[in-house]
Amino acid sequence: MTKPNMKPYDPEHKGEFCTRDGRPVRILITDRKCVDGRYTIVGLVPDMTGAENTYIWSQKGELYIGFTKDLDLMCVIPKREARVRHITPEGVARNIRTLDSYESREVMPDDIGQEKARAVVEAARKVLGIQHHHELGDALTTLCAALGDDA
Repeated sequence: MTKPNMKPYDPEHKGEFCTRDGRPVRILITDRKCVDGRYTIVGLVPDMTGAENTYIWSQKGELYIGFTKDLDLMCVIPKREARVRHITPEGVARNIRTLDSYESREVMPDDIGQEKARAVVEAARKVLGIQHHHELGDALTTLCAALGDDA
């Protein structure tokens, strides 16, 4: 099993969730009524056989039993490749100076090397003035939507 891109648990996250060790989590409820009001998240995590087991987490994503951090909740972040380029009126690709043309697509980890992906993401971040890596995909998606068929 390939471990997904992830970030610490955030209750506002709109995507998928997983455990720290990379197993998918199906969150059933986030408002469980309990005595101390702390462990309110209930979800299902598959074991090695594929059978789902029920777990309880705190509002911070910490496992109820707490003896292992491997089952703490994490947010899954889609892996992305971003290619940013400047095309001159003559059709020649140049160093990035203006934001004329963008392409982005979802990729799997085996599609590109980690070093190449890191370099592409850093170049795009600098051009767009983005501080955090997770904002890059949202910025490119918004830009492509604004450009419509020209993207």
